Amino acid sequence: QNQVVGVGDTGIDLESCFFADPGVDEHANKQERLAAEPGQVFNYEGHRKVIQYVNYVDGDAGASGDHGTHVAGSVAGKTLDPEAMIPIGAEGSHEAGNFNGMAPEAKIAFFDVGEPGVRGLTIPDDADEFLGPSYSVGARIHTNSWGSSASYQDVGSRNLDKFVFEHQDMLLLFAAANSGDSGPGTVANPGCTKNVLTVGASTNTNRHLLLVQEFKNLAEPYQCGGSTSNYSIDSLDCAENLAYFSSLGPVFDGRIKPEITAPGMWVASADSSDSNGTDAAPICRATAKAGTSMATPTAAGAAAL
Repeated sequence: QNQVVGVGDTGIDLESCFFADPGVDEHANKQERLAAEPGQVFNYEGHRKVIQYVNYVDGDAGASGDHGTHVAGSVAGKTLDPEAMIPIGAEGSHEAGNFNGMAPEAKIAFFDVGEPGVRGLTIPDDADEFLGPSYSVGARIHTNSWGSSASYQDVGSRNLDKFVFEHQDMLLLFAAANSGDSGPGTVANPGCTKNVLTVGASTNTNRHLLLVQEFKNLAEPYQCGGSTSNYSIDSLDCAENLAYFSSLGPVFDGRIKPEITAPGMWVASADSSDSNGTDAAPICRATAKAGTSMATPTAAGAAAL
C-alpha cells in the first residue's frame, strides 16, 4: 500500500476490471485523452488504481492483446470482484482474482509511448520528460519492458543514468531482451545502462504452466526441458530454469547484466479489449504472454512490496 509504480509502455485499458474505478467514467476519460494534444499529463487523484496517465503518443490501449495493459496488470492490477469467472481457453474458466498483479494495493503512473498497429515506440530522449511526471506523483519505482536491438549505450542511456544519479531514491527497471538463444552479450539497450536494474526471465512453476495449457489449448502441459514423464504439479524444477529466450550478459564493457531474473514464461495477467466498456460493467479478460517484458513488471511489483 501507499506505493506508486511508474510504467512506460504502449498503453493501458482503463476499462479493464483490473484497473477501472467504479466511481469514474473511464470511457469519458479515455475520449478526453484521445482528443487531447499528445504529451499532456492527466492526473487522476483519488483513482483506485491509475493516478496518472501521460498521453505522450495517445491515450489508450486501443486493441486487444495490448502489451502495456498486460505489463501494468503484472505490476499492480486488481479486480474488485475476485470471484468473477474469466473464460480461459476453449472451455475453462478461473476466478479473476487469480490474475491480480504482484502488488495489488499499489497504484500506477502510466506513460504511453505506443500506438495500436504501429511498429516501434516513441521514447523521449529527455529522461526528465519521461520519468519526471511519475516521480512528481510519488513513483520511486519505474518499470520498462522495451528496448532496442543495439547492445551498447547511447545518449538516451546516459540520460537515464544521469536521472538515477540525481534521484537516488528511484529504482529504474528494464527488460534484458529476448535474444538469449543467440548467446552471450545479447542484453539490449537500455538494459545495458549502468544505473538501471536489468531483468532476465526465468520459466515458471509447473502448477502455473498447467494453467497456461488451458490458455493456449495445448494437448500437453508446457515443459521447461527434459522428459515429460513423472510430471509433478508441485515441482519447482521449471521455476529454477532460465527461459531459453532471456538475453545473456555480459554487456559490451564487461559488466554483469542482467542482475536479477523473475518469472517470464507465459505469465498470466490483464488483457485489453477493443470493445468499449463502461464504468458499470468493466471488461474482465486475462491472457498469457512470455518474454523478459513479463519478467520486468513482476520484479517491479515485488520491489513495491
